[in-house]
Amino acid sequence: MSIENLFAQARSAIAAGSREEGRGLLVAILRENPDFAPAWLWMSGVLDEADKRRECLERVLQLDPENAAAKQGLALLDMQEIAETVSPAPPQAKNTASAKRLGEYLVQQHFISQSQLDVALREQEQESRYGRIVPLGDILLRRRWLTAQGLTRALELQKEERAKDGGGPSNRLGEYLIQNHLISPKQLNEVIARQASLKRQGQNFQLGELLVLSGMLSRQQLQRAIDEQKQQFLRHFDQH
Repeated sequence: MSIENLFAQARSAIAAGSREEGRGLLVAILRENPDFAPAWLWMSGVLDEADKRRECLERVLQLDPENAAAKQGLALLDMQEIAETVSPAPPQAKNTASAKRLGEYLVQQHFISQSQLDVALREQEQESRYGRIVPLGDILLRRRWLTAQGLTRALELQKEERAKDGGGPSNRLGEYLIQNHLISPKQLNEVIARQASLKRQGQNFQLGELLVLSGMLSRQQLQRAIDEQKQQFLRHFDQH
């Protein structure tokens, strides 16, 4: 059966509510043709894990850099990540830990003072005793110690720093290249810094493209690395 027919079956199954069947068909398509961008796009819609959905959308943009649906999907994931910081999200332990991390970052970047953070965390703890999970962001906004714009900006900066430290999704390729001794950590950091600088100028470059343009990696090495990452992603479904 052709890829087009399999893809049509996958879309029909998903539209009918059979996500498992549709996902299985999409996996079969991508094993046969890992460069079929529409299958990666639809795969992002049948996965529950945000990081896996993000990875699928990033694959689409590697294959089709101007794909509007993938760009919109990534923007939506970013918005959801921000929303989770200012909306109740059990369990309580996870909420408290993330609040402390965010609070420490806000103090480090001088968005709020340490005393304000201490008061907000105490208030959050008091609310939890009554069974109410109130995000740190809500408390800071309510007390007017932080504006919505300030909170959004802080989250954006925090996300950029995580990416520089290798914690962001855009660095999965970089981590793979380092693990396989294709580039050094220093080279990765240099290219990430250049990528961030170009982005501020309104120029969006994929990490792999910049590595090739910088002469740190050949296009053949980049393609092999991307292909292997795709296969690693698909092997995830062999465990289910």
